[in-house]
Amino acid sequence: MFDRKAYYERNKEKIKARARAHYHAKRKHLESSRNRRRDAVAEPRSCVVCGAEYRKRHEETLTCSKKCKYELVARKLRGVATCSAEALEQGTEKRLEHPLCGPFVTNCHAKDGWALVSPDGDVYTFRNMSNFVREHKELFDECDIVGCETGNSLAAHQLRRLNPMRRGHIRSWKGWEWKSW
Repeated sequence: MFDRKAYYERNKEKIKARARAHYHAKRKHLESSRNRRRDAVAEPRSCVVCGAEYRKRHEETLTCSKKCKYELVARKLRGVATCSAEALEQGTEKRLEHPLCGPFVTNCHAKDGWALVSPDGDVYTFRNMSNFVREHKELFDECDIVGCETGNSLAAHQLRRLNPMRRGHIRSWKGWEWKSW
C-alpha cells in the first residue's frame, strides 16, 4: 500500500523545488503578457466623467477608473448626459455607419425568414424587423412607430412577438399575423 506521508517526507525538497519553479515560470509568463498589453495600449484619451487623461485598453473604454465607471453608470440611470461631445461623436457615428451595427438589412441582429401578413392581406418578407418598420411607417399608427429610428418602436417589438418560436408568442397584433409556410 502506498503511504503518502512517507513519500512526501522523502521527497519534500524535490516537491517544493518543482512547485517553486512552476510558480516562477507562471509568474514570468504573466508579467511578460501584462507588459505586452501595457505596451500595446493606444493613445491617451480623456475620461468622460472627470476629464483626467488615461490610456485606454479597449475601444469601448470611456473612463479612467472603476470609480468613474460607476459614476458613468449612475449618470446613465439618472438620465444625465454622460459623454463628452467628442466621445459621442466618435462612438455613435462609427456604429451607425457600420453595416453590422447600423440600421441596415445586414445588421448582425437581423434574422432570416420574417414573413408577416398585414391587416390588408398583403404578405411582407424581410430580414430586419426594425428596418422594415422604418421603411414602412405608413402601415402603422403614429403612436406605434415612436422610437423607430433607434429600433425600439412598439410596432417592431410587437411584430417580433408574432414569431411562433419566440417565448411570449402572440397570435396577432392589430391585424398583423405570422405567415405560416
